[in-house]
Amino acid sequence: MMRSTRSWCQGGKILLLMVTLPAALLIAEILVRWLRLAPEVYEIQAGRFSLSSNPLLGYELVPFFESNASGPMFDFAGKANSLGFRDRDHPLVKPKGVYRVLVLGDSIVQGLYVPSSRDILTAVLERALLEQGDSVEVLNFGVSGYNTRQEVEMLREKGLPFNPDLVVLVFCVNDTCLDCGNILSFLGRAERQRNTTLRRPAGLLRHSALVRLVYAVQQRHAASAISPLAATLGPDSVTESFEVLGNLSRAAGFTTVVVWFPRLARAKGSSDNDLRQRIAGLSQANGLQYCDLTDALQAGARQGPMAVDALHPNAAGHRCAGRELARYIRAHVLRPPQDDSTAGRSARPAAGGGD
Repeated sequence: MMRSTRSWCQGGKILLLMVTLPAALLIAEILVRWLRLAPEVYEIQAGRFSLSSNPLLGYELVPFFESNASGPMFDFAGKANSLGFRDRDHPLVKPKGVYRVLVLGDSIVQGLYVPSSRDILTAVLERALLEQGDSVEVLNFGVSGYNTRQEVEMLREKGLPFNPDLVVLVFCVNDTCLDCGNILSFLGRAERQRNTTLRRPAGLLRHSALVRLVYAVQQRHAASAISPLAATLGPDSVTESFEVLGNLSRAAGFTTVVVWFPRLARAKGSSDNDLRQRIAGLSQANGLQYCDLTDALQAGARQGPMAVDALHPNAAGHRCAGRELARYIRAHVLRPPQDDSTAGRSARPAAGGGD
C-alpha cells in the first residue's frame, strides 16, 4: 500500500511539473514581451564582417563586400566602399572648398532595416545641406553593433586621415556597453572552424521574446570569451571615450557634435533621462557640441510611424533625423551665432569657402 501511495505521489509531482512549467514559461514570455526586455534579432550576411587586429575595434566591415540580400533580416543590400562602409568612396585628400562631415555610429547610422542607401541619415543630411547651398560631403562611418569606444577608435584609426571639418557622433542608449549580438562570437567560431556559413536563426529564436533574451545574454558571455574587446571596455567606457574624442577634436582641429538619438519605444516604466543628461554633461565637459533629436522624432511620430523597432528608425525616421541634424549644423556649426561657443576649428560658411 505504501509503495502504491509513493508511486502515486511521484506521478502527481510529474503531472504538476508538466502543468506548471509551461504555465511559468508562458507567464515569463508575456512579461518579457510586455516589458520589452528582449532584443530584436536579424541576420548578418556571412562575409560582411571580419575580426580586427585592433583589440579596441574587435571586428570591422569587409571592404567591397557586395550583397544582394533584401528585407529586414539583412544588414544592407549593395556593395560596400573600399573601407567596408555603406557609402560611396571618398578621396583621402579633401576637395578644395568642400566642408567634410564624418558621421560615427552603429546600426542606426549604417541604416539597418532601410533598403535604400538614399534614405539613410547620412545621405539625407548631405542632400539637405547641399540644397541650402552648402558645399559639403558627408562620410558614413556607421558599423552595426559598435559602441562609443569602438566608434571613437574607428575615427582615430581610419577617420582622421580624411581630415574632417566636423565629426558627428550619433549616440544611442545601448552604446555604453558591448552589445553586438552574436557578431563577435560567430566570427570567433568561424575563425576556429574555418566555417563562414552563418545560419538563419531558429524560428523559436525569432518569435519568442524569452528565448531572445536568454540568447542575447549567452552570446555576450560567448563574445567576452572570444575577444579581448570586452576586457578593454569594462562595464561602461563612455566617459573615457568622450575624453578621447575631445582630445582628438582639439588636436586635429575639427568640430564635434554629439547627437542624442532617443529610444523610439521604451520598456514599460523605464526612462533614459539620466543617461540623456549624462551625455549632455559629458559633451559640455569635453568641449563638444550637443544635439538632441528627441523633440524632432516625437513630433514626426505624430505624423506617422518613425520606427522599425525600439532602437531603429525606418526611412521616415531617418529623413526626420537627417533634416533636423542638417538644421542644427547650419544654425550652430556652419553659421553659428556670435555668442555660440564651439569646440575645435570654427566652421566656414560653406558655399565657396576656401580650404
